[in-house]
Amino acid sequence: MKKIITSVLILLANHFVFSQWNTNPAINNLISNAANRQFVQRSVSDGKGGAIITWMDYDGTNNIYKVYAQSISATGIIKWATNGIAVCTNTAAQKFPQIISDNKGGAIIIWLDYRGNTGMYAQRINAAGILQWAAAGIQVAPEFIVQDQIAFTPYIDMTTDNNGGAIIAWADGRDANGIYLYAQHINAGGVIQWGTGVGGLPVCSLNLVSEPKIISDNKSGAFIAFSNYSGSYPTGRFDIYAQRISKTGAEKWGANGIAICTAAENQKLPEIISDGNGGAIIAWQDTRNSFNTYPNLFAQRVDSKGAALWIANGVELTPIQNIENATQVKQKLMSDGSGGTIICWSDNRTGHYNVFSQRITSTGVLNWGTTGVQMSPENFVGLPSPQLVTDGNSGAIITWDAALAGNNFTDIEAQRINAHGLIKWVAGGVSICTALDNQYEPQIVTDTTGKTIICWTDNRNNGSVNTSDIYASKADAQGSLTNFAAPLDAINLSADKINNEPASQINISPNPAGSFINITYVGKKEMTTYSIYNAQGKLVKQQAHKNEFPLQVIVSDLTPGTYFIYLSDGVYVQKAKFVKQ
Repeated sequence: MKKIITSVLILLANHFVFSQWNTNPAINNLISNAANRQFVQRSVSDGKGGAIITWMDYDGTNNIYKVYAQSISATGIIKWATNGIAVCTNTAAQKFPQIISDNKGGAIIIWLDYRGNTGMYAQRINAAGILQWAAAGIQVAPEFIVQDQIAFTPYIDMTTDNNGGAIIAWADGRDANGIYLYAQHINAGGVIQWGTGVGGLPVCSLNLVSEPKIISDNKSGAFIAFSNYSGSYPTGRFDIYAQRISKTGAEKWGANGIAICTAAENQKLPEIISDGNGGAIIAWQDTRNSFNTYPNLFAQRVDSKGAALWIANGVELTPIQNIENATQVKQKLMSDGSGGTIICWSDNRTGHYNVFSQRITSTGVLNWGTTGVQMSPENFVGLPSPQLVTDGNSGAIITWDAALAGNNFTDIEAQRINAHGLIKWVAGGVSICTALDNQYEPQIVTDTTGKTIICWTDNRNNGSVNTSDIYASKADAQGSLTNFAAPLDAINLSADKINNEPASQINISPNPAGSFINITYVGKKEMTTYSIYNAQGKLVKQQAHKNEFPLQVIVSDLTPGTYFIYLSDGVYVQKAKFVKQ
């Protein structure tokens, strides 16, 4: 009887797939390649160096979109079902998911739901990929969610309640007299906390609200930034406002919130973060310099009581005349850990869009000059969508989608910048993905030590924007794609987990091998991953595959010597030995 070795690592779940991070930027790690289209991915840290990713998934059979999710570990192990798990079992369409950590290794996901008109539902998933709330989700907002009239994205946002639940804000059109700001709190058990039923609480009396963004106040409440249209259309304008709500849903900054910026022309599309000291920092797009033509970026910091801490109507990120005639969009910001912020954005001052960044200190001083720091190369074309996270050392790691001049396809790039505004990786950024066709809209999470997981929408397998997949890669603090896998002797194969299975289930030929081996497996298990280790116990090759045998594996890249191959179904492992000549 042949012994089957079961490791403590692969006893985690029935859907556990043994894998590792691929170091080749043209290959990367597949998250989902289900039929048709997967896109609009969002990600969050799993708290253990891995990531949980959610996305929109097109159901071609029923001609609707659904929401799926997947977890990938710190070492590149796909933890849930192949191509992800359905977040909601209802047969209606679901779109535009957003995700936050539940601080327990799982996540909370919200989405726009069409089982009525355009309501909002939520679901919590634990670390094992098991739905924690009702299988069809919990309704958190009625069927009056307002959407962008061009992109059709909903005006919704979510943050943690710091206790396993979520606080959600949205622009609501239930009242014929206007569009109002509403919020709702759902606790860790999936129970609605504010208001009656799913109506939520109105948290601002201004009646033409849009684009809300929300962040925790670290007191079980939240800060919300939003734009508001004042005056009569079309001669009115958008300004930036903010509101703070307590853990009971009470309005802390008055019925209308506080005005963050009421400068001339339009201020729109705010983003918000905590300042780490009980207040918040807000950045927005502002056309005051160009008579409503070119948006520039401004920012403001407020304390816990809503008092502005920087110059009235905000600090301009790049106060240079020729730059003020450029367009600055798609801003993202993060705390610098010292009461200030690091911001990245897309900027066309050079005649095409590049990625720039700026640091503003806690006192509102521009720390990286009056022009900011250029992150992406000069020969850049297209409109990048940058994202950033902390590098764990007061700097930032920024990723974006890039199409170099002469290249018709976008790739995924990344760069690290330190607290002093100095570029730390190769000029122009490191390549995270260089696969064929387009890769776009990257999302990034970090373990706060400089290691990052970046995921994106990918057309490599399909060649059409209507058929796309989700891929990911992990980079170390130096910007290198590294496998992060433990060697075999660190896997802790446990002698007390030995089970018996019929012998002679694996055959390797030719053995000794030249450029390839053929693997034949005759057992009853669905072996979906092979792993090859050298005689020193180091993992040298690993790949997920369909349960179809014989399986041919190229080994021409291996040095001569003795190797061990392991087949895994996610629970059981079969082992065989071969010699590479």
